[in-house]
Amino acid sequence: MAKEISERSQGHNEVADVYDSKKKSWYINRFRAIPKRIYELTGKESPSVLDLGCGTGLILSWFNGRRVGVDCSEKMLEVAERERPGPTYVFSDISNFRTEERFDAIILVDVIEFLKDLSFFRQLRNLLNQDGVLLVVNINPKMKPLVWLFDKLNMKLPTGKWIWRKPEDIMSAVKEAGFNKVFSEPNFPHIYYWGFG
Repeated sequence: MAKEISERSQGHNEVADVYDSKKKSWYINRFRAIPKRIYELTGKESPSVLDLGCGTGLILSWFNGRRVGVDCSEKMLEVAERERPGPTYVFSDISNFRTEERFDAIILVDVIEFLKDLSFFRQLRNLLNQDGVLLVVNINPKMKPLVWLFDKLNMKLPTGKWIWRKPEDIMSAVKEAGFNKVFSEPNFPHIYYWGFG
């Protein structure tokens, strides 16, 4: 496990300085609606948000209220603190992150493809407020051939090896972790998975 974390950190550290320039417009186009959807689902305009795998803090910067971002890449967090001050940033592997704080929303965007074990969702249930919401965004497995091609053509950032998961496996892991009212929403090329506290 430590070796995997080190490799993942190294991959993200290597691309930290170019990450925003390569992915910012993609993220804005694909994910800018996430805060509005979370506001709708929580009924709060300023929910407390925990972003696990926050990278350079772009998505977290779109929220109001208490914001905490966790990432295993020191260099990504350096960019986040420099470019997007305000949230609290924590250097930690997300599977080892612990806090007594509870949040209205927990988000994981383009993160679970790096996690070996989905039982990790069990610890997330305890980090949510009673009426909180979990959002897991993962690339649709139908995109695997295209991602493979981008990788071969050096058009994909080298952030580490991905674990491709079936949507039903992600849904099952979220349900088994004790989340209520679990559902998914396709948002091509991603799938959004929602779970409620």
